Amino acid sequence: DFSVLAASQGAAATGTRRGMSGEGGRPAPVGCSPGGMGFSGPGRGHRPWQGQAAEPSHPQLADALEGLGGDACGSVEQMVAHLRRVAGEGGRLGEAAIGLALGMMARRGGLAQWDVDVLVDALKVVAPELSWPAVVRLLDQPSLSIESQLEGRQWLSLILGAFRRGCEATFPTDAVLGEWDNAAGQLALVRACLEAEDGVRETLLLGAGQEARGDDGLPAGVWASAEVVGALLRLAGAEGSAKVRPLLEMGEEDDPHGLLVGLSRYWGHRQASDCPALLREAAARAIYLVAAGGLPGKRAALRGAR
Repeated sequence: DFSVLAASQGAAATGTRRGMSGEGGRPAPVGCSPGGMGFSGPGRGHRPWQGQAAEPSHPQLADALEGLGGDACGSVEQMVAHLRRVAGEGGRLGEAAIGLALGMMARRGGLAQWDVDVLVDALKVVAPELSWPAVVRLLDQPSLSIESQLEGRQWLSLILGAFRRGCEATFPTDAVLGEWDNAAGQLALVRACLEAEDGVRETLLLGAGQEARGDDGLPAGVWASAEVVGALLRLAGAEGSAKVRPLLEMGEEDDPHGLLVGLSRYWGHRQASDCPALLREAAARAIYLVAAGGLPGKRAALRGAR
């Protein structure tokens, strides 16, 4: 019964080597094909844009700014003029159009090419009613594609920079972890978040004001989050376990105990999973690692030594 995970982390060691068929006693990988069972809860069933203005008003904004290049951000006054030309008389630049523009900027050089502060300050003049939480909740668009780790860093720095410049609200983590239509784009964005430096990944995946321990008394953190684990397992159902397994292995290396906590919390919310085979594999591997030593992973140890 996999629910033993939720009962006790200490008691997990008694079953570490049962059913192990992989090298060195570790469980052999199993597969999960795209598709799977549907359900609601952490990382599933909540589309972050629900209730938001999803119309791609003035999608030509991204094309116009791309044509102008980084010079469009020469000054706030200059950017205000560009935005007003695109919006037209009495027009409104909606959140979806801004999301498309930010995505274009991330793909075309990021902050090295574009002064996002100028764009945001100009938007405060042209579209003072703009909702920045709604902007980041509308990043789920077909054009979102992250092809490299560098591009991922550009995405995160530009999006987070624009959000912080635009408002003082806590970054809405459901914008990253909620259910998307563009599953491939979301998986690339979640990977970029997990690979981000400390502080940035917590802001994007956990939000502000995280406690050291959860309500259940167990440790908190990125890998201990049922929402993060749930999103990964849902994406495994959509994109295939082969694309998600390396991310869970990051958790094994970084913080196996935290990952085990996250898996147990996720299981506590679920009776099934989009990729139940990968869920059980990840749990078995995490139990093995914790029971084998319970030491923090390489990256966690390195961070603690800094």
